[in-house]
Amino acid sequence: NNTCTFCIVPALRGKEKDRRPGDILAEVEALVAEGVSEITLLGQNVNAYGSDIGDREAFSKLLRACGGIEGLERVRFTSPHPRDFTDDVIAAMA
Repeated sequence: NNTCTFCIVPALRGKEKDRRPGDILAEVEALVAEGVSEITLLGQNVNAYGSDIGDREAFSKLLRACGGIEGLERVRFTSPHPRDFTDDVIAAMA
């Protein structure tokens, strides 16, 4: 939901909408069952995940839940925004 003068992407995509964590985790578990060992979480502003429901810790909870999936070796994410880096996200990455 961030906009700037030089990037048209947010205007074209519309407002961010979070997927339910259970849906994401089910997809990750299915992928791991098929042999995938690494996933990448992405979004226009991936670490703002949870803003739809007012849960500023939703992204760190999702990182931790993914980290607990047996057989998943690595969790990456891309397109974070510095404003939304919370101490909890940093702790989840450690």
